[in-house]
Amino acid sequence: MKGKVMLNSLYRDMLEIPESAAKVNAMKDGMRLADQSNDAQYSYFFRRELIDDAAYDGRFSDVRDALGALGWILKKWDDGELDNFGVDPNELIDKEQWICRWITMYPDIGLPQLDNLLEDLKGRLQTAGYQLRFYYEAVMIASLLTDQSERAAEAYKEYRKGRMDRFLDCDDCIGCRYIKYLRYAGDHKAAFKEAASMAYPGYCNMNPKTAYNELVASAVENNDYDGMDIYQQRAYKMIAKDQYFLDFIGYHMQYYAHFNVNKGLELYKKHLAWLNGRNRFPLSIYDFHMGAAVLFNVLDKSKQGQSFKAVLDINFPLYNPSGIYHIEDLKRYHYEQAAVLAAQFDKRNGTDYYINKLERLYNG
Repeated sequence: MKGKVMLNSLYRDMLEIPESAAKVNAMKDGMRLADQSNDAQYSYFFRRELIDDAAYDGRFSDVRDALGALGWILKKWDDGELDNFGVDPNELIDKEQWICRWITMYPDIGLPQLDNLLEDLKGRLQTAGYQLRFYYEAVMIASLLTDQSERAAEAYKEYRKGRMDRFLDCDDCIGCRYIKYLRYAGDHKAAFKEAASMAYPGYCNMNPKTAYNELVASAVENNDYDGMDIYQQRAYKMIAKDQYFLDFIGYHMQYYAHFNVNKGLELYKKHLAWLNGRNRFPLSIYDFHMGAAVLFNVLDKSKQGQSFKAVLDINFPLYNPSGIYHIEDLKRYHYEQAAVLAAQFDKRNGTDYYINKLERLYNG
């Protein structure tokens, strides 16, 4: 009983900690102590909080930790060891689908492991009597990020056929998924049309915030900027203070590289510190480095000067106390960082998609 009281106290104390790396560490400590005490209830409670932090909030925990925590919970649930702890099986399905979305953004997660996770999600939906729209959404997003275009196209078709059930997103979320697919399919005109039909500022917490930023990325990747000014301005305004959207900052820098390099440089100075912030997805970091490399390549060719003065993040590897930064050095650094990550993703996926995208956008 003393152990249960201690774990309860640790759990409540952890809930009071502000969102931070310290809170994640408290979750992990609680998991370890609960496991040592063979207390399934609090082992579940701490893991549940870790998954919520990673999958829903994108804050300070690593989605790979959440994947491990989810695996433990699903096994215990299947074995009937969590029946008395108020576990909602629909909530488990929801968490699994979110992790399916985010885990592809780590290049060390192999395709077989991802496929196994997706198939487990499919089985749980079928067992619970739900349609498979939620599954096809996860397959579509995972396939887009792993350069499996044919699989993504098939999943997209099935996703659009879905009917209303517990796991159907709001209209804005559905529109956002369409725009993401169309972005990767190279159909920017259709993506633009979809975004134009969405209400602004919208009623969903994440949309059209995400949709408009997907549209900016689509414009950059497809080199089609017609009518984009108002959407780009709205999109950036929506994410200007949210580190969760590190990846899209990279695309805004590229957008300005075409129209206003000085504005792009302002964004770089303002958001560089986000590389050490709460969004630690390697794919988001790749997007930021790629955007910075493109920006500095354009600046280098513009002959506006070979250096500038700024107060940059002290944790930046090229940090200079003098505040003087050379464009050539920054261009090289960010390109090399993006190229390293591109190689890791392409090795995992068995393609050359990410390095080709980097070179194509970098060379303009």
